[in-house]
Amino acid sequence: SPFALTRAATPIAPVRRNARRGNQVKMKKKFETIQQRRLKREAKIKALPHFSGAVEWDLSNPNLRTPLIYASDIAVEYGLSLNQTLDLARSIQEQIDEHV
Repeated sequence: SPFALTRAATPIAPVRRNARRGNQVKMKKKFETIQQRRLKREAKIKALPHFSGAVEWDLSNPNLRTPLIYASDIAVEYGLSLNQTLDLARSIQEQIDEHV
């Protein structure tokens, strides 16, 4: 197949001809393993500000907003993306499910 996939940790060092000296200079690239990239990404995420708040949720009230609507209101207030809003709604729902 012309579009063969290679492993992420496989180093690729193309060879380039140096015109002035006539010798070959290998360009070395530093490749990271998948685990190293994951650790860097997790460190960046931990450095971001996180929303934390305590809300009293009356589960016996049928007129109460759903976790998704509540998360949408928070998202508008703080300018969250759609994925962040859905993560917040999922987190709220999981916490409710733990107490039920």
